[in-house]
Amino acid sequence: MSLGERKRVYTGRHVRVDFQMNPEEIARCAVGPDLRDACHDVVVNRALPYAMSISPVSLRFDLDHVHYIDSFQVEDVLTGVAPESIGNPPMLRVGTRLLNVARHAAVVEFGRAGSRGHRVLGRTLDHLNTLRRPT
Repeated sequence: MSLGERKRVYTGRHVRVDFQMNPEEIARCAVGPDLRDACHDVVVNRALPYAMSISPVSLRFDLDHVHYIDSFQVEDVLTGVAPESIGNPPMLRVGTRLLNVARHAAVVEFGRAGSRGHRVLGRTLDHLNTLRRPT
């Protein structure tokens, strides 16, 4: 086990706090089941319901038309491969994506020439960033 350099991170009146990084343990946590479950929980229980609540609903009901609101998918992923890498060498980490696979998802999100999109996924990300973090 190779530990990083020991650094003083806080000096108080009655206490000193030193920190020594263990890169192998950080990397193990980054791909572990606890983090994967936490990411999945946020997407399924917070992001998905919010995205569905702000999704536009089409009045079209023929069998060939797939509704935007019915086309969300949740996907567990392993990230950290270039170009979205962190560290040197890049550190792999788990994540969860919310995506919409409707053929017209890009039009709903970004709009067409002359019309603005609904930014459903963008607004969902904004919503997640404003939520209070659990203590």
